[in-house]
Amino acid sequence: MQRYDVATAVVLVIIGLVTAEVSLSPALADESAPREVFLSETRLDTLKQRIEQRTEPIYSAWLDLKSRAETLLDRQPHAPEHWYVPGFYRDAAGHSRAKQGLQDDANAVYELALCWRMTGDDRYARTAVRLIDGWVNTVKSTSQKDDSALSFSYHFPAMIFGADHSAQDSVTRV
Repeated sequence: MQRYDVATAVVLVIIGLVTAEVSLSPALADESAPREVFLSETRLDTLKQRIEQRTEPIYSAWLDLKSRAETLLDRQPHAPEHWYVPGFYRDAAGHSRAKQGLQDDANAVYELALCWRMTGDDRYARTAVRLIDGWVNTVKSTSQKDDSALSFSYHFPAMIFGADHSAQDSVTRV
């Protein structure tokens, strides 16, 4: 039986984290005030409103994000069949090369999903989903050696955050 480590990780993490909340430190805020891990619907609505009103610096940041998202619409996933990242102090160039695909794809997924949430343009959501699917369908095994687990745990969350935004009421339509 072949294991699909990334697909399993995505499903488990999304199930576990989509509804997750963390409490702020009592020194910073009331212990009973939970704080969501993901951008809340209220926060997304506020961002959308500030974009519509052209409120700075949100509006300029939005224009940059939308411009980048447009260039990502044709992006192809950079997923390897086997995930392995050499240790940075042993092979800095190999380390950077190995993690770059995940880092860039995960950031692209997040940017596309956020752009979709602000515009409702399904092109952004479809591209984000296609990039996620590329990782789910390509990576067949993952290494625990060297910086593999560290790099994955550091860069993959952006893809999960993007999946959360993309999974909101529309991707089932897309």
